[in-house]
Formats: sequence, C-alpha cells, structure tokens
Amino acid sequence: MIQVTHAFLAIIALFFILLLIKKVSGLRFCVICLSFTVTWIGLLAAYFLNLFDSLVLIAIMAGMTLHGLYEMLEDKVQRKYEVFRLPALLTGLIVFYTGLTRSIDAQYIIIVAALWLIFALLFLYRENSRFEGFVDEIIECCRDW
Repeated sequence: MIQVTHAFLAIIALFFILLLIKKVSGLRFCVICLSFTVTWIGLLAAYFLNLFDSLVLIAIMAGMTLHGLYEMLEDKVQRKYEVFRLPALLTGLIVFYTGLTRSIDAQYIIIVAALWLIFALLFLYRENSRFEGFVDEIIECCRDW
C-alpha cells in the first residue's frame, strides 16, 4: 500500500528529475506544478487500483493543479476575457470532480453551461453603459483585497 509519505517523497524526487529535464531540454514549464500534477495523477491511478487510500490528499493536490492552471491562464489572457474566470474555474472543478469520483451529474453541467451563457452575454454587452461597471467589478473581483 502506498503511504502519504511516499507521495511526499515522489513529489521531491520528481522535482529534481523535472528540474534536470527542464535544464537539459530547454523546455519551459513549472517544475513544482508538474511535480504535484504527475504525483496526484499517479496516486489517483493507485487509488482506483486500491493501492492508495487518501482521496483527500489527491483532491488537495488536484485543487493545487487547478489553481496553477488558473494562474497560468490568467497571465496569458487579455484583461477583457478575465470576466470568464468564475465559469472557467467551475468548469475545471467539475472536470476534476468527475475525474476523482468517476461520476457526473447533469445538474452540474446545466449550472455551469448557464453560467457560461450569462457571462458570455455580459461579455458581449460589456461596453454597454448599463453593464460596463458590473463587468469591471467582476474582472476586478480578486484585485485590491
């Protein structure tokens, strides 16, 4: 049985292996992010094979990956598209949740699809004086706190 300690050791080992790969290959990636991501994906496979029993640790690490993807995308997206942060995060959450539980509920998809539709409409009308301030507040939701 794989223990939590093994997961920590795997992250550390992957960190140094990936650091070397990054240096030798010239590839650009976040060594820490990939170390955690590869580890939790491996642990998830082990969980499904009944070789690891801490779904909590896997979920925490998957959440770290989701947040890392969010941060990476936020750095690359034009400001006007930042209005889609909430639907994007919730979509990621559903994808990760589905992967962890191997089940999906149609209600989740309907809620997120409706949210994407609402935010798409806000995006389309963002320059309309009635919506402009509200869209700016959505974009600025995580700043100046």
